[in-house]
Amino acid sequence: MNKIFFLLMIFSTTVFAEIQPGVWKGVVSDQAYCFMDVGPTTFINGFPHPLNERIEIKIGQTIYSVKHPHSVNEETGEISFNHDLFEDVVPTATGAFALQIQMDHSTGRERPQSLVVMEHDWKTGFKEVLNCHSLKWVSP
Repeated sequence: MNKIFFLLMIFSTTVFAEIQPGVWKGVVSDQAYCFMDVGPTTFINGFPHPLNERIEIKIGQTIYSVKHPHSVNEETGEISFNHDLFEDVVPTATGAFALQIQMDHSTGRERPQSLVVMEHDWKTGFKEVLNCHSLKWVSP
């Protein structure tokens, strides 16, 4: 068990995909702009590990606490996460909002590449999906 903890400590200090705080601007399909305001990165219980990583994101009036989606595979005994994605779901009185942020690792420095914001009102059946791409950091 000590070996697992030691490997976890080495692993956890090298794989964070932080998003630079500030305002990020992108483009939706009709060439209108979209924005996300990125707040601080924190870790649950102060333990720095990719599965504990949380980043506050504000889009419009909705505040998300995005995290890497996890995966648990009982057959292989693997517990992992998707390093290329951050996501969160925020419940509403009649449904939910969702946010997914796709990360780009191609430049050697991680940064958000695109995002998808969704609204689903279960009571009325209303669904809306906004795809925002070409994200660029514009201000602190």
